[in-house]
Amino acid sequence: MWGSAQAYFDAHRAALASAGIPLAARLEADGGVMCSYAGGVVRLALPDPDAPGGALRATLLAASLGLDVDEVVWLFGALLPRLVGHEIGHALRDEAGRMGADLWAEEQAADRVACHLARAFLDGPTRARVTATLAGVVARTGGLPEALAGYRLEARARLAPDLAAVPTARLPPLAAYRDFPTFLRVSVAWSYLDARLDPEDDLHAIHHDLLLAR
Repeated sequence: MWGSAQAYFDAHRAALASAGIPLAARLEADGGVMCSYAGGVVRLALPDPDAPGGALRATLLAASLGLDVDEVVWLFGALLPRLVGHEIGHALRDEAGRMGADLWAEEQAADRVACHLARAFLDGPTRARVTATLAGVVARTGGLPEALAGYRLEARARLAPDLAAVPTARLPPLAAYRDFPTFLRVSVAWSYLDARLDPEDDLHAIHHDLLLAR
């Protein structure tokens, strides 16, 4: 899984460079539970059963998501281009001096970058299975009302009758951002919405909207 992550990191860097967007951050493995970005380093904590600590990480995530360990390993493998792209999104915002205090908004900015960079790596059948798997997780964790409230494409999402019927809510307060269950249920619901809507985007628009100085 780590070799694939490195390959996606390089592919994403090349795609960004082709649009005139430099990326200075580097990639490292992390021994924690969650992927992160800080200080010029993208850190990936992967549920890779063949890596040190990976089996325990997969077991913890399986319990949190209500999935079997094998399902977690498959899901993270399928979403690896997005996971890498998401942390790259944080890195780009930091390098551009655009990182803000609203951490939920920063998650959506990073998701926009991730969604675009990962799109070429998710074929139709894989995206359909990812969407179905995440739908089951979201049904168990109950994060959809909160996630829709902060989703960058909420109006488009609510055109679907089932999503239009989702009760309105608010994102959790920023103080809850670092609470693992809270963060997990919101971020998983956002991943579900992106997989379901499969929005098109453009690196030049992303650069204009998220990376240029304001």
